[in-house]
Amino acid sequence: MIPLFGSAYFPPRLWVYTNFHCNLACDYCAVASSPQAAPHTIAAGQFQALVDEAVSEGFAELYVTGGEPFLHPDIIEMLGYASQRLPTVVLTNAMLFRGRRLAGLAELAQHARAGNLVIQTSLDGARPQTHDAHRGRGSWARTMDGIQRAVSLGLPVRVGMTQTPQNATETGEAAWLLAGMGIEGDAFAVRPLLRRGLSADGLDIEVGTTIAELTVSADGLHWHPAGADVATSPDMLLAAPGTPLAAGKRLINERFFAARLADGSLPRPYGCAV
Repeated sequence: MIPLFGSAYFPPRLWVYTNFHCNLACDYCAVASSPQAAPHTIAAGQFQALVDEAVSEGFAELYVTGGEPFLHPDIIEMLGYASQRLPTVVLTNAMLFRGRRLAGLAELAQHARAGNLVIQTSLDGARPQTHDAHRGRGSWARTMDGIQRAVSLGLPVRVGMTQTPQNATETGEAAWLLAGMGIEGDAFAVRPLLRRGLSADGLDIEVGTTIAELTVSADGLHWHPAGADVATSPDMLLAAPGTPLAAGKRLINERFFAARLADGSLPRPYGCAV
C-alpha cells in the first residue's frame, strides 16, 4: 500500500488559500480569481489554528496562496506565524511589495530561519508583451521589480512559468534573465497550462488522474490547489468548512484507493509548487 503522506510520491505539504480575490485578472487562472472574485477570506486566527493543526498532523511544508495573498490585511503576521512553525512558501504575483507590505517582508526576512520563508511568483514570458498578454498591461515590469525587491531582502525566490503558445520559445531567455538575479536551477520551473477555472485550454486534471495535495479554503477542503474554486471545480471539493485535516487525509485515501481499484492506474503529479 502506498502511503499518501510522508512519502516521495505524496509530498506532505498543505495548501491554504488565504483569499480568492486578486489585483490581476489573468485569463487562464485555474481558480477563476480576479478583482471581481468574492474574497472568501480566511481570518488570521483560523489560519494560525490551521498551521498548528498541520504541525500536529505531520505536514512538513505549508504553501500559502490565493488569489493574491498580499491583499489579505494580516498576511505579514500570518506568514510570520507560519514560518516559525513550518517551512512556508507564499505564492504571489510580487506586484504589491511596497509600503507596509515591503516593510513587513523586510522584518520577516531578518527574523525568519534560513530558508523557512520562500517567495514564489510567476513570470510567463521573457518579454513584457508575452507576459502581459495574459496577465494585464504593465504586470511584467511590476513583477520583475517585485522579484528584485524580494531578492534584495535576502528572501529565497522561486519562479514558475505557465507555458503557453506565446511563450514556448522564451523559456531559455526567461531562465537567463532570472539567473542574472540569482534565481536558477530548481528555483525556476515550467509547468503546463491547465484547463480549469477561467482557462478553456490546457491539460485536464481530475481527482482520478492527479496526485492529491490537501488544500484548505474558506469553502472547505479540496483535492488539489488547482481545483480549489468550488464554482468551477466542484469535483475537487472533499469536505465542508471546518472539517479537520485528519478527516481530509482519510477522504483522500479513500478516493485514491477507490480509483486505483477501479482502473489500476497510477496518477502523475501536477506541481503548482516550484
